[in-house]
Amino acid sequence: MSTFIYIISLQPIPYLSLFKNLLGNLKISKLHFIFEYNRFYEAMKRMRTTYKRGGFSLIELMVVVAIIGVLAAIAIPAYQSYVIKAKLAYVVSDLQAASVPAVLFYQTNGTFNNYQGSTNSLSQYTASLGWNTAGSGGKQLQLIAQVQNINSAVNGFYLYLILSTDNEGDISMCCGAKSGNTTFPSQYFPPGCNSICPFAE
Repeated sequence: MSTFIYIISLQPIPYLSLFKNLLGNLKISKLHFIFEYNRFYEAMKRMRTTYKRGGFSLIELMVVVAIIGVLAAIAIPAYQSYVIKAKLAYVVSDLQAASVPAVLFYQTNGTFNNYQGSTNSLSQYTASLGWNTAGSGGKQLQLIAQVQNINSAVNGFYLYLILSTDNEGDISMCCGAKSGNTTFPSQYFPPGCNSICPFAE
C-alpha cells in the first residue's frame, strides 16, 4: 500500500477518494489504476477550467477608465469646435446671400453709395445683418452679421463680409474679422471666412 501511495502522489490527488468510490471493489492492477486515475484527474481539471467564472480585475477596469478619460478630453473639445464652426457657416451663408444684390447694385450704379439691402430670411444663428458704405466714392461695402444662439464662446461677436472695388471696377470679397477688431475667437472661424479684412473709413 505504501508503494502504491508513493507512486500516485506524484500527481495532485484532490479527487482520489471520489475516484476510489467510483471504482468500488473492481479487481484492477496498480498500473491500470494509476493510468485511469490520471485520465480521471485530467478530465476533472478540464471540467473545472470550462466552468471557471471569467471577469476583469480592478486594474484592468482602471486602465480602461483612464483610456476613456483621455479620449474624452481630446474628443469633446474637438467636437464642440466642429459644431460651432458648422453653425457659423449659416451666418456666413447669410452674408453671402446679402452680397448678391449688393454686387448687382454696384454693377448698375458704379458705387455702393445709397445701397439699401434686405435682411429677410436670416438663419436662427444671425441676430442682425447690417451694411455700411465706406471708401472714397463708395468703393467699399461692409456687410456685418452678429452671431447668436450658437455658443457663449461666439455669441454676440460679429463676422464681416467686405466688398471692395478697384479702379477697373472689379470686386473682391473678404470674409472674417474686421481689421483692428480681432476679438472674434480665431479658433472658431468657419471655413472660407477666416481672414482679417481691411476696413476703409
